[in-house]
Amino acid sequence: IAAVMAGAKPEYMPLLLAVMASGVAYGNSTTSMANTIIVNGPIRQELGMNAGTNAMGPYNHVNSVVGRFFTLCGKIAADLRNDVTAVESLGSNLQYNSLTIAENEELLPEGWQPLHVQMGFKPEDSVVTIGIGLTYISSVGEVQIGYPPQNLMRDYMHALSSSGSAATIVMDPTVAKLLKEVHGFQKKEDLSAWLSGNVEKTV
Repeated sequence: IAAVMAGAKPEYMPLLLAVMASGVAYGNSTTSMANTIIVNGPIRQELGMNAGTNAMGPYNHVNSVVGRFFTLCGKIAADLRNDVTAVESLGSNLQYNSLTIAENEELLPEGWQPLHVQMGFKPEDSVVTIGIGLTYISSVGEVQIGYPPQNLMRDYMHALSSSGSAATIVMDPTVAKLLKEVHGFQKKEDLSAWLSGNVEKTV
């Protein structure tokens, strides 16, 4: 029923069922919590998901429907109603359809593995990853050689709370290419290690 309400086509159902079978609960908090859904593997192309220009925009039917479906299921299953069981302060506009994206695996720099391969799956596996977050920073501005993108990421990460916060970095393929070819990050893990050693918070 939720799939029909969200506008899903029958061919979307394997992905929608995988989203719900993940067991990840729809996020609800007094802060501006929202969810993210990241899709990897052949299912991206089979369904026609957008992993290119405007990947986070509302213009691709599959991306929008999958996120909206998860939101509807979460609201129904948790009986989320404003000022009754949903008590966010400001809320998050991302809750309308979650942040649903497909990783642009084809444009990853050589040596940069897709998320699902990093997690131990095979490249040919179709995998959905769901995360719960509290907020997001949408842009690092103009990325250029003069002020490297890793420095911009570091600067924004300084704004995170020191009490158990984590960050998910989503970047355009051109930024990944710049990080590898100009700044020497041969793998995603190299960037993670650099950020780990250069972002400090006072507890």
